[in-house]
Amino acid sequence: MRLKLAVLFTLIVFPTLIHILAPEEKKHSLVPSSLANDLIHSTSFVLDDQSTIEYWRWQRQEMLPSDPVTWVMPGIGGPGSILDDEFANDLIEIMKSRYVDQIIVVQLRGHSLQSELACPLALEFDDCIAAHQENNIDLTKYHYLQYAQDVIDLRKHLGISHWHVWGASYGGRVAGAMAMLDPEAVSYLLLDSAVAMKPEDRPNDYETSRQLLHKLYAACVTFENCFDGIDGSLEELAQFIEDYETPTKRIYGIDLISVNKAEWIYLLNSLMYDYNFELAMKWIFLHITHPKGFTYEELPEELVQAFHDSEADWISEYEERWSINYYVTGCNEDPSQNTFKMTDYGVYGQHLDMANYCWPLKDWSETTLEVPDIPVMIVHLPFDNVITYQDGESYLKHWPYAQWCTLETMGHTMPWDESAEMIVNLSRNDAYAPSFCMPREPKLYTIVTE
Repeated sequence: MRLKLAVLFTLIVFPTLIHILAPEEKKHSLVPSSLANDLIHSTSFVLDDQSTIEYWRWQRQEMLPSDPVTWVMPGIGGPGSILDDEFANDLIEIMKSRYVDQIIVVQLRGHSLQSELACPLALEFDDCIAAHQENNIDLTKYHYLQYAQDVIDLRKHLGISHWHVWGASYGGRVAGAMAMLDPEAVSYLLLDSAVAMKPEDRPNDYETSRQLLHKLYAACVTFENCFDGIDGSLEELAQFIEDYETPTKRIYGIDLISVNKAEWIYLLNSLMYDYNFELAMKWIFLHITHPKGFTYEELPEELVQAFHDSEADWISEYEERWSINYYVTGCNEDPSQNTFKMTDYGVYGQHLDMANYCWPLKDWSETTLEVPDIPVMIVHLPFDNVITYQDGESYLKHWPYAQWCTLETMGHTMPWDESAEMIVNLSRNDAYAPSFCMPREPKLYTIVTE
């Protein structure tokens, strides 16, 4: 079964989608003007006889100081997220300042469309797995502890003695593991909207999904422009949430057909990557104004384009390849399952495919995971559609004295202006969080969790 459109709408973050769904005037530039004609290209680093990783390295032109400030970013989000030269350079541009001397951006094992886990588009999923097994690919190597060790090996190869680590979303889990596996090398740990430190600490998918509508409601209570351009009200949104959570109430979608509520919430999740939630609100109020469903022709053009673009982002027709890394990693990191589960959320319902595809995770029980005494910054967005409050709190179990920065904005991970300011702040070893950081438990958390 080949990758389909709705598989794209999963609960693991894929930050590149932010650029696709954001309104044109609010998008971040994918290629900053200062880099547009002088891109830094990736370099390959051989991990073992199975895998290589790509990395992008920027250094100051002038002589580096004897103790350079180096930042590393492991990946850009959930398993399956793909970096290219332009996006890696954009990340480098965010981190560059007069306080930073060197930057490393890393594409994690198995993540690129040229990696050993990529498959031709013509191959069905089962055939892709079979081909990997015939080629003796060790499928147990794709999980956060191995990803962390890979980046540590790259550090040693590059001769870097210590660095600041910025982990965003799933990359935060990798960054946390890097700090524990390689404690002497991490000068500062920035956990930006990070998925829980360990898979078993993360709320289940149902609990995470259930919070999405409540977060949207909380955002509308907090921000005055929630209903701009929409003929709707907070009362209608509250009634829709009540109906959604009532088992006897149904949701109707395209062609007036009743759709699975899990399918619908996954679609909503994809739209909530947008920092201002405009598309998510239009999607909800399309259902409010058409309670018995709607035709394809009644879909707003921006929704049609968003769904089309998100599919194009996941697979490359030019490369004619797609990555199964998300499924392999999820299988390895879920200690409760011994069966691979692949779910397609199509327009008309869900299809669940189960087979004996899970593999025993590499035994890391003898690995020492030290909790280093290093400064840690935890960034949390209360309206995040991917990360829950429990995810952030899971890091306080390991670093109880970490600074906590609540960022009152919509979407997933810090907006790039705040990211740049945070990098400068931590590079200067400022003792206090930037001015945009709010306390850990403002009133808005109460609204989200009610």
